[in-house]
Amino acid sequence: LWFMNHFRIDAALYEAYRSTRYSAWIGDEGLVLRVDEANPTLERLMRREGVTSGCFVTAWNPRGEHSDNGTNRNANAQLLVALQEKGWQVFEGEGKGEAGDWPAEASYLVLGCSMDDASGLCVDFRQNAVLWFASDAIPKLLLHPDLEVA
Repeated sequence: LWFMNHFRIDAALYEAYRSTRYSAWIGDEGLVLRVDEANPTLERLMRREGVTSGCFVTAWNPRGEHSDNGTNRNANAQLLVALQEKGWQVFEGEGKGEAGDWPAEASYLVLGCSMDDASGLCVDFRQNAVLWFASDAIPKLLLHPDLEVA
């Protein structure tokens, strides 16, 4: 098994996740999320849609290891089906690191999921982390439940 009771993530990778720009498209409007930064546009969207929490998630590059585009697209298609089956509002997006040394990852902004739901997505889609936000619209980096920073 990949995660066995508190697998450690490299501090540099953790910081890369923290500095990534998480972008989504709401109709013609762009929305850029940053870890630990309040986002008035997200807050307005949440209020408009009547939700108090959500997440930003991808199925690309499980465990933070590079996969080919076909594998990544297939995994993300499975993620989209899972999100839609839950009845959550979903918007397309991408996560792009500041350093530019890692390709952008197709992702989804999900409205209406709980913190437990977001953590479950980490487990189900073998992701090191997702962004999760509550009614304050401040995205937090939520690590896989069996992962800790080295």
